[in-house]
Amino acid sequence: MPAMDAWADSLYDALPASTYEEIAAKMSEALGRRVNVTIVAMTLHYVRGNAEDLGWTVPYTKHGPAVEGDEERFFALDLERDPNFVMDEEHQRHVNNGSHNTIQTIATHAENLVVMLAACVLHERLRVRKDFLNDLQDDLGYVARKSRRMANQFNDKAA
Repeated sequence: MPAMDAWADSLYDALPASTYEEIAAKMSEALGRRVNVTIVAMTLHYVRGNAEDLGWTVPYTKHGPAVEGDEERFFALDLERDPNFVMDEEHQRHVNNGSHNTIQTIATHAENLVVMLAACVLHERLRVRKDFLNDLQDDLGYVARKSRRMANQFNDKAA
């Protein structure tokens, strides 16, 4: 079994959890070797990127240190209906917080790209390339504005 699949299996067994450190400790115990938070982050990225192959994912969560109310913010979510799992208010709050953070990140990156592309247009000599970059700027500006509105909707639901 490739290492990432073994790490993914141990991550599944380590959940639910509140912090990367907690996950690392549980994965270390299960695997019989030290797992650090970098491996936890890589495994979360792998699981989210390969959810359809694995049959489960971990919803994005609020960034930063865990505070009161963040208990078990990391949890496995099967892609097929599981009659034993109930998406309760706590799970939904964690999903809303994670969605809000993710969409805010998308908005920030899009806004930063708009500024970068504007600078590129100033230095571009080819008209066709300038037109392309201006169109891309317009599209990314829309993505940024829409993302901010979406994030606010998640923020209202998470409150």
